Amino acid sequence: MAVRAFDYACSKGHITEHFTSSMEEEITCPECGLLSSRQISTPQVKLEGLTGDFPGAYRKWEAVRQEKMTIENKRNS
Repeated sequence: MAVRAFDYACSKGHITEHFTSSMEEEITCPECGLLSSRQISTPQVKLEGLTGDFPGAYRKWEAVRQEKMTIENKRNS
């Protein structure tokens, strides 16, 4: 089972990041000792700097476009 970082929050508002398995729903708050529940974290999205596109999508579009242009150029010659 993979271990990764999750955010947990207790009823007193303490938020902590803890490395646990995805099955771990609650942990003990390291600051106050109360139970802390796992929170839904904001997803990390990386966009291409100039266009705002997703890098993988842009690269795929560019590769497909280049392939089509190569085929078209061969047909026209």
